[in-house]
Amino acid sequence: AHLPPGALVVTATAGSTPYHAPHLAFIDSLGLNDRHIARRAVPHRLTLLQVLPGHRKGDGAYVLSREPDVVIIGPAEGDLGRDPRGWFLGDLELLTAPAFQARYRPHAFMVRRGLTLIAYLRDDSLAAQQLGDAGAAMLAPWDSW
Repeated sequence: AHLPPGALVVTATAGSTPYHAPHLAFIDSLGLNDRHIARRAVPHRLTLLQVLPGHRKGDGAYVLSREPDVVIIGPAEGDLGRDPRGWFLGDLELLTAPAFQARYRPHAFMVRRGLTLIAYLRDDSLAAQQLGDAGAAMLAPWDSW
């Protein structure tokens, strides 16, 4: 409700989240619905969850090149990413990329009692600024690394 139609969102839950927000555009960070990420060769495991079927791939540089308005790290409700190796390959690559650290800031959004969404918003995105007004800015994990 707080993002304009066509805003670009990155998420690993590329089934349920897009289903509930058909007015938005999505990048599937695990590559199941993204040809570029699906075809990326990944030589070895770098993150905890890459051992799970369908969770091996990712491409942080490609995701950044698409300039998404919103990035959700980890599960559907998001994660701050204090441990960059705790989720998925693309999350690790984003969280440790200087360009991501320079342009994205985490925000928390109360979805309902007991459920908070954590999402990274692009600083220069008008769509993300509109969403940011509905949440609270958080300290980025790299500020304390």
